[in-house]
Amino acid sequence: LRESYESSQLIDVRTPEEYRGGTSDDASSTAKSTLRTGHIPGAVNIPWDSTVYPNSNFRSMDELREIFGALDSSNPTVTYCVTGERSAHTWFVLRYLLGWDDVKSYYGSWAEWGNMVGMPIARGERPL
Repeated sequence: LRESYESSQLIDVRTPEEYRGGTSDDASSTAKSTLRTGHIPGAVNIPWDSTVYPNSNFRSMDELREIFGALDSSNPTVTYCVTGERSAHTWFVLRYLLGWDDVKSYYGSWAEWGNMVGMPIARGERPL
């Protein structure tokens, strides 16, 4: 598991508050499901809902390309959230709308990582 995350670009699709390791209502799903808060070291935070308009329609292809523009579409990529549902949405966007070939969704997501006490975590602002 550690080798996979260290050799891939990681996208944390949770809210910025969850990513930072906060405990507000925005982060309540994380706080209730894990022993620790924060994010996987090296992960960038691109919330899943940044890919849709308020009416739930997908953003335009140009907007999607801009949202993920700081990442390399040819690099192995792993998306994660708390339990996999939000990361599956972003996986779909990357794989089927943007055509990225090497994209995976970390099914265990933060519910698994945050409860594995020996795994590293980071807290703080989002780097992207």
